[in-house]
Parts: sequence; C-alpha cells; structure tokens
Amino acid sequence: KPLLGVTTEINQQVLIRKQAGGELAQYLVWQWYRIGGKDLAGGYMGKLWEIWARITQGRGDGAWIAIATPLKPHGEAEAQQQLQDFVQDVYPGLVQNMNSVLNSPR
Repeated sequence: KPLLGVTTEINQQVLIRKQAGGELAQYLVWQWYRIGGKDLAGGYMGKLWEIWARITQGRGDGAWIAIATPLKPHGEAEAQQQLQDFVQDVYPGLVQNMNSVLNSPR
C-alpha cells in the first residue's frame, strides 16, 4: 500500500468482533511497524532492519501501528480509501512526534 507516496508493505486483515447485544461487526485493519525510521510489515525483514538500524544509526526504536475502520455499510474498497485518507492526514504528524521523542535529551 502507498503510505505517504511511498509503497510500503502492510498487513491487512478483517477483524470480526461481537458487539453488545451479540451483533457481529466487521472492521478492516491495517497494521505495520516503524522500526529505526522505516515502515515495515514486520517479520524477518523487521528484525533485520532493527539490527541494521542499531549498528548503522544507533537506533533501537520501534512502534507497532494499527488503524481500523468499519467495513459496513461501505465495502472493502471504500474502507481502504478511508484508511488511506486517514494515513495521509495523520501519519506525518505521528512520525514527526515519534522523531522528536527519539531526538529529545534523555
């Protein structure tokens, strides 16, 4: 998926959750990791990048990011667009805040 104009591999899943009253609700969920300043889907590449960032940048930071939106009454395509729009609006500020925390004196 393109995140902020860069193609990034993310995990996409449908979450089914029982609501109060027993009704089932479906959500489209995107999740990924930000490790050493890079967005990754996780797994082995995430661990390799973490090692690389520690050695080359002295960074051991990481975050798990997950966002979700209801699938109904829309559909998967519209839910994906809603998530994409949300990422475009919110993610630059989130990255800036994560970087400022990382660069703040300890």
